[in-house]
Amino acid sequence: MQLDVLGDASEMPLEPQVRPLSYAQPVPRHLVHRAAIAEVFITDAVRTGEDTFRVAAQWPRDHALYGPGAGAVSDPLLFAETLRQAMVYLAHAHHGIPLSHQFLGNTSAFEITDLEALRTNGTPHDVELEVTWRWTSECRAPHRFGLHVEATLLINGLACGRGSLQVATMDKRLYARLRGRDRPAAGVLPPEAAPRTLPAVSVGRQRPKDSVVGLGGNGLWQILVDQQHAIYFDHPSDHLPMMVMLESIRQVGHAEQRATDDSERCRYQMVGATGTFHAFAELDIPLYVVPRRPLVATGAQRRFDARVDLVQNDAVVAEFTATWQSTAPAVRRRATVPAQASAAQVESLLDAGAKRMSHRLRTLSDKPSRAVGAMK
Repeated sequence: MQLDVLGDASEMPLEPQVRPLSYAQPVPRHLVHRAAIAEVFITDAVRTGEDTFRVAAQWPRDHALYGPGAGAVSDPLLFAETLRQAMVYLAHAHHGIPLSHQFLGNTSAFEITDLEALRTNGTPHDVELEVTWRWTSECRAPHRFGLHVEATLLINGLACGRGSLQVATMDKRLYARLRGRDRPAAGVLPPEAAPRTLPAVSVGRQRPKDSVVGLGGNGLWQILVDQQHAIYFDHPSDHLPMMVMLESIRQVGHAEQRATDDSERCRYQMVGATGTFHAFAELDIPLYVVPRRPLVATGAQRRFDARVDLVQNDAVVAEFTATWQSTAPAVRRRATVPAQASAAQVESLLDAGAKRMSHRLRTLSDKPSRAVGAMK
């Protein structure tokens, strides 16, 4: 049952006969926390019940960052971003949460269950989300609200994905107090130790500026993102956004798959991820992507899950379970391709770094969680 935090839900009637969704134009950009109109995917939303909504979005045929992958299939991360925008839009436009509130993620999840449904056919995808909204016990109106949304993704009327977000929002005063209390001291990298981002092709990207990971001197994957990037940082942020975390994990997966001897293992796409956020991922302290197991399929697996931690100051700030699915034809003989020297070096560095970090990571699960994260 919906909590009465912003007024009686009965005072918010259903729209007459639940009108059809409109895909004519995007919603105002500030209602989804975006600065660029081109990055707004939500076009409309209607209430269908006390705590249920239908949300419309349009995915572009191509996009500078979320472009179609192998087989002309829309990028699954478009669903993650659309879910984030839908949650923010419903919070402001339908529940009256102030625009000045900061949104902090506790948990997130998205999964594409039918990758074939995302295949593009010469036109943009008009997609629909069926959303269920509920308030959580974190609500302390009007200064703080807690909410949980679950969504089903539909394309051409067929369900092909599911996702959820649990979020806390708070006013500027509470947010400033939280950041002042929890912010750790900045870490400084010696100039010679600052790694460079990997070549775009090695992390599944086309543009060099979209690469966000590099191998540090410790052999670990380090997140290296330009805060002037027009999409990763569509607007200023004082911590690493969730979508950049997801992109970093995906790029590490591509890099590890390319480092294997098997060309078939490179034909995988990240189609889902479930995450829990324990602390802010700071921008001025080295942040590492630490897979708990190689992000590579075993044997003839067509779909597999892998645990990945984001580690900063020897503490896990976020943990994810990423889901990967093969984009190769279902029946195909596996071929062996000689490994490149650079690939062998990458694999050796990763193995050495993982061993050096393993003893420090074993004890992290016993540390208390601060349960805050990125939701920009």
